[in-house]
Amino acid sequence: MKYTFKGNFGTLELVVDENGNAQGTYQEGGILKGIYKEGDFEGEWINKGMDGLVQFSVAEGQLNGTWKKGLDKGPMRGKWKGKLIDLPKDTTEQITKEKSNDDWNIIHDIFSFYTFFANLANEGSQEVENKFVQTEIKKWKIEINGVKYGLDYGSPQNFVQLADSVFNALYMDGDSTDKDPFIQLNESHYNMVGYFNQGVLNCSMITTLWSSMIKLCQLRGITELQHQQLRWYLEQWSSVCSDLSVQIKILDFAKEVAEEEAEEMAEEAAEEVATEQQTESKKYPLFPVNWGVENVIIVPIRHCIVTDNVVNQMERNLMAHFFENFGEIGEMAGLEWDITDDQIMQIQSDGKYGELLVDSAIYLRDNLDNDQLSKLIWYMANIVSEDKIIQYTEFVTLKFFFDQWFPDALDTYIEKFKAAGMTVITSPNN
Repeated sequence: MKYTFKGNFGTLELVVDENGNAQGTYQEGGILKGIYKEGDFEGEWINKGMDGLVQFSVAEGQLNGTWKKGLDKGPMRGKWKGKLIDLPKDTTEQITKEKSNDDWNIIHDIFSFYTFFANLANEGSQEVENKFVQTEIKKWKIEINGVKYGLDYGSPQNFVQLADSVFNALYMDGDSTDKDPFIQLNESHYNMVGYFNQGVLNCSMITTLWSSMIKLCQLRGITELQHQQLRWYLEQWSSVCSDLSVQIKILDFAKEVAEEEAEEMAEEAAEEVATEQQTESKKYPLFPVNWGVENVIIVPIRHCIVTDNVVNQMERNLMAHFFENFGEIGEMAGLEWDITDDQIMQIQSDGKYGELLVDSAIYLRDNLDNDQLSKLIWYMANIVSEDKIIQYTEFVTLKFFFDQWFPDALDTYIEKFKAAGMTVITSPNN
């Protein structure tokens, strides 16, 4: 099966075999690989010399997912949003037949507001918002001049077609998702005013609509943008539908509750961080109070670079490669390098450098998994061997960290170095 999606990631072509093994391409040279089953994908991406993890779900033609840099497990930072534009062959013909019955109507205008406010939620529309709007939009059944509109009436034809049409109208500008959603939102609002003036919509229906929007925004705590935009619409309509003044009070109260909950969560998080920092500072008194794993990991990398008292361009290149390919820890280490380097030199001037090396080795052993430690020692080994000669001080450095992390592996590494034609000085007398 071949699927084609368009969204903030560009165009994604995804090929899935009968076992769920999936490979795809996106943007210019981007590659996906993983497992796609029952609408859920989980796997890896490679793009522009970087890699990372990605996961997404496809429901009713809408793709929602998250991604991160680096292959190490951790919180997903970015968002993938898009829509299915090319269905598998067995469903394409059916959809094509249905499109003629899917002209824009009042249901599309109403759904524009559901889509817009759902996307203003924290981190965008998630599963809880998607389920809510699917349920709510099916409740809308309206008759205009003897013509019935609503999903139960087949106008729009189905939810997929409705969601696609509205998403395109709100966010798509050609192949880009950079369209200002207020262009369509203003038009839909104008249409609703017209329906109200014609008697198609009444105050009871308007109140139901905006009450539903408040419930949507409350699902995961109302955001500032949701409150700001929703309050504006409520104020506009309250001049003709007095019951909406009550909804404004409900909205404001919901915002106050959300702010209080957010403040409490922030305080709890700050307390947890402070507690962790105090614990670490007691265990590792040499570490500056704000040091995390991204700072500590700099210690062995830096030591491998400077231990022979020569810093060359190849070592700098390997260091940069480490930053780019050690996931989020590597990225943060690159940003923290300069200030951490200054702090290390201060510790060294205090005569505590040896203790720092010991503490860093123990800390990294306790805070990195074996795969991460293996990758780290690989970079360290490449740095000390870049000139084809491992000096005695470099050998001692490797031995020290190998003893801490992989006590039985050093001999194997040394034999590989020698087999590759490198000189390894294992004694100060050599």
